[in-house]
Amino acid sequence: MTHPTTLGDFFQYSELRYQVFDIGRRVVAIDLQQFEQFEQAIQPYPYPMQQQAMLALVLSPAQSTEPYIWFLSFPLDEQGLLIQASRDHFLKTLIERILQNASAQTASGIENAAQDSPYIIKPYEDKMAVVHAKVNHQLQRQSSYYQETLAYYVLEKPSNDWPSLVKQGIADLAIYAEGLSLQQSVGHWLSLPDEPVISLCHSLENRPLPLEIMTIIQTYFETALQQKTVNMALLLAYLRAVSYQHDEPIIKAMIEKVLTHRTVCTKVDVFATIAGRLWSYLREGDLCRLFLTKLAENDAGQAGFSHIVADLVFMP
Repeated sequence: MTHPTTLGDFFQYSELRYQVFDIGRRVVAIDLQQFEQFEQAIQPYPYPMQQQAMLALVLSPAQSTEPYIWFLSFPLDEQGLLIQASRDHFLKTLIERILQNASAQTASGIENAAQDSPYIIKPYEDKMAVVHAKVNHQLQRQSSYYQETLAYYVLEKPSNDWPSLVKQGIADLAIYAEGLSLQQSVGHWLSLPDEPVISLCHSLENRPLPLEIMTIIQTYFETALQQKTVNMALLLAYLRAVSYQHDEPIIKAMIEKVLTHRTVCTKVDVFATIAGRLWSYLREGDLCRLFLTKLAENDAGQAGFSHIVADLVFMP
């Protein structure tokens, strides 16, 4: 018998439908053809992070409506291509475990066969919550937490009820909510205490937002910049919330303002956020030059400069 040589082949052989999400920068779907070319080292990984491809593989057995998810990380070479030996090692171990155990040839057995692999990772809880929210939304499943979370964010519950909310509910609200629903409530939730605002902003970075919502967030962003002491966590959360959109003048203006601010423009977290979430805007020559000029003056010194530039040069 010829063993599968790629994960795509293995899933096809095992009668598993699969989806691929990047989880390194944002939670964003990767086209299967693009993933196949990545596996064959024909195409670089589209969203490298720290020279790694960080993936969520959503696997759906043919005879089941319940998918399961592998969170994986594979190393990349200097060109951003998959180091295939790592994938081969993962696949070889997987196949060996399945062949050694007849029960592992079932859907649940295949799921468990990846346990304890050095390539399995545990992402931050909010990233895992967004992946689950996107998968369940695609399957048109209702969220158990949506209404409770929505009630909090539209001020139908006391603001000190924040600790009762769960990460999955915030992710579900961000992914499930229609544009109009978000637009009608945005003025409410942006006035909440910092922690719930920041948490929802971090989840919103994984979906497109209507221009009307981005405009309101921009207003709060500019107000935050005008404070005597800038709340950096809140400021960067606003940037992350709108970061899914490409080639949007509002976002470019927000980046320019933060890079020319008298005090904020030296904070290394500003550069990490722009490089990690808004890198596509740095393809514009003037903005890239401004970014690099200010980065050279960042408060983490040469180490901060080198780390961020090294991460950026891997972007395709």
